[in-house]
Amino acid sequence: MSTAAALSDRGARVMLLARSTGAPDELVRKLPGSLPVTVDMTQFDRVREVVRAVHKPYGRIDGLINNAGAAIQLRSRR
Repeated sequence: MSTAAALSDRGARVMLLARSTGAPDELVRKLPGSLPVTVDMTQFDRVREVVRAVHKPYGRIDGLINNAGAAIQLRSRR
């Protein structure tokens, strides 16, 4: 939250991604021009859609801060 606020204070347009709908609502009200998006970072196809959605209104992505608390366990092939 503090990173998003600091970037917004300096003129950045911020997309706020959260797994649960409504989670970033309070922050959106505090950060003018920010956009909330609901996405589960473990659903890779949905993540790709979100990247396109982020790019569309802004025309570019200058930075990404990943604070998702998920772990993915890969199974070894034997």
